Amino acid sequence: FSHNDNKRYQNIGIKRIVTDSVGGQTFFDQFSELPQTNHNNSYRVGADYDISDKNTVGCVVSGYFNSEVDNNTNTTHIGPNFSQVDSSLTTAAVFNQSYHNIAVNLNDTWKLDTAGQQLNIDLDYSKFKNNSNAYYMTNFFLADGSQQHPAAFLGNLTPSNIDIHTAKADYTLPITKSVKFETGVKLSDVKTDNDLQQSVVEGGQYLSVNHFIYDEKIDAGYINFSKDYKNTSVQLGLRGEYTSSNATGDSLNVTQVVSRHYFNLFPSVFINHTINDNNEIGISYSRRIDRPQYDNLNPFVYHLDPYTYQKGNPYLKPQYTNNFELNYTYNKSINLSLGYSRTTDVISEIPGADPKTKIGFVTSQNLQTQINYSANLFAPYTINKWWSGNANVTVFYLGFKSNGLEGANLDRGQTAYQIRANETFTPIKGYRFELTGNYQSALTYALFYVKPQYSIDAGVSHSIS
Repeated sequence: FSHNDNKRYQNIGIKRIVTDSVGGQTFFDQFSELPQTNHNNSYRVGADYDISDKNTVGCVVSGYFNSEVDNNTNTTHIGPNFSQVDSSLTTAAVFNQSYHNIAVNLNDTWKLDTAGQQLNIDLDYSKFKNNSNAYYMTNFFLADGSQQHPAAFLGNLTPSNIDIHTAKADYTLPITKSVKFETGVKLSDVKTDNDLQQSVVEGGQYLSVNHFIYDEKIDAGYINFSKDYKNTSVQLGLRGEYTSSNATGDSLNVTQVVSRHYFNLFPSVFINHTINDNNEIGISYSRRIDRPQYDNLNPFVYHLDPYTYQKGNPYLKPQYTNNFELNYTYNKSINLSLGYSRTTDVISEIPGADPKTKIGFVTSQNLQTQINYSANLFAPYTINKWWSGNANVTVFYLGFKSNGLEGANLDRGQTAYQIRANETFTPIKGYRFELTGNYQSALTYALFYVKPQYSIDAGVSHSIS
């Protein structure tokens, strides 16, 4: 069991210019203070029982019960330019959120013989229950500070339930000492139920304005062969998945249904070769799928103020990545890798604006392609007997292309780099000091330009034995 209390503070500044159909422009200068208080509790208990020398059954129960309170204050100035204000508004928002989860796993392991033939079976059930209550009070002012019109209230209740059932079986068969065959199947069934209830009168009745239900079933199976030669190991794999999903949204008596049924194959190849005691080389290829998060599919609207909100997109599709990598290892410690990946239907956050209402929003969309070239170097080192460390340097190019995005074609990319160093100091017997630094240069990600980011972490430990 673990318990954690923390407070976080975040400030967001947003400047945006909205151009209407006749070329007129409205300037929004917005500043938000977002303090957050969290109370987190998690637990895990489990046991294994040996029925026999060859059969072990186990059970694990885990979960969490967390709560979060946000008290946000947002101020927006509106005018013909950023230095001239015609009107303004302030929004005070209170969010009370609770998150509950319980997960149960039953597993059984059969050792079918002494040669390594084995069967593993897992049955899992998870239930998530989240509740969010949000209250917004907005006051409107003229340029001289006088009240423009009466304050506006908005209340949201968003209960959410997620049920996940999975069952899988994995079988391993060593054919010879150097050849191994593996296969398995996995079935999963996920259902999410979200009901947005809203009131525009403080203390008034809440009515359902958007009921979103998402069902997803995945049937998957895989086969895998591996063989060890004298200085080379080869692994070949193929996974197949059939997915059936239905998203149903009832919003203001309008029903929206998005159904998808698709089958995919995901091959993989891994080859490693030992040249000599100090030099190893490897090459790999794999194809993978990344499905949208359930929150990103939910069409609910989350407001920052009356002119700014975030919403989900039930039309999101999965993204697919083909990944190639070449690795070289020297002296079993220094590693250099070169990589290339191409992702289609890239899931990315996209900002937009309605020129008529002047309302800005952020949602997730599928972009056409993302290209990534990368080179990574990892090297450990020793300065002296009490100072050692390791460094990880990555240089990469990230590029995006997508036609017809927000009325224009996207074609941009940038070369960037990331440096991470971990230092360990033991100048005093029994004490260990660690310092970790991380720096990422400016980069381009879809429609966003991201400024440089850096962090430093420090720690100390003392052995009393």
